Amino acid sequence: MSRPGYMFLICPDAELLHANIGELQEKYGAEDYEKKVYWADVDLPPQFWDDLTLQTLFGSSKVVILRRAHKLKAAVWDNIDKTVASLSSSSFLFICLEGQWKSKTAPIPAVLKKRKCWKFAEKQKWFWKSAGLDQKSISAFVGKWARANGLTIESPVLNTLSQALPKDARAARLELDKLELAAGEDRKILMEHVSLIAHTEEMDFFAFMRSMSEGGDPVEIWRR
Repeated sequence: MSRPGYMFLICPDAELLHANIGELQEKYGAEDYEKKVYWADVDLPPQFWDDLTLQTLFGSSKVVILRRAHKLKAAVWDNIDKTVASLSSSSFLFICLEGQWKSKTAPIPAVLKKRKCWKFAEKQKWFWKSAGLDQKSISAFVGKWARANGLTIESPVLNTLSQALPKDARAARLELDKLELAAGEDRKILMEHVSLIAHTEEMDFFAFMRSMSEGGDPVEIWRR
């Protein structure tokens, strides 16, 4: 399957972004690409632009991830607009727009909507968007996690679990890791296992530091 040169990922939840990038790499046969991550809330180094336009010495391919791109200034979008027009065939660029959704409409920066790279991505459907986890979507999130890990969850347990879990994907996965251990060899999540999720949703120090370093929703993490 021919892959896009670049894609826009529009989601405020870093864990969901990470998971979706992995799925897209698998879909387009890019699992073995070298991964390079850059952050848009600091000055982009020259290496970022080289990674997009230059072929590597031995012809290897790269996944280039630009985090927090919703913070970019107009001048940088101008450069990105020009650069993706001559994007190296060995580079697969993910542009992550991580602003919080204030309505059901994806928060696309006004400065981006005018750019050719966005208009072309819209036409080609080179984007993925999610408002993050809420009470409606978390059941699907848990169900997908259970299938991937070979676990069984009956509907009443899934409903109760969905109510109890935090709505930040990184924090939710930390809780689900506990349930997977509790399931043991039976690989079945029981109603009694749901009690392992702290109703106060408190987070221990190491989980807190890990979640912050991996880019989870700061508001949700600090609240916990």
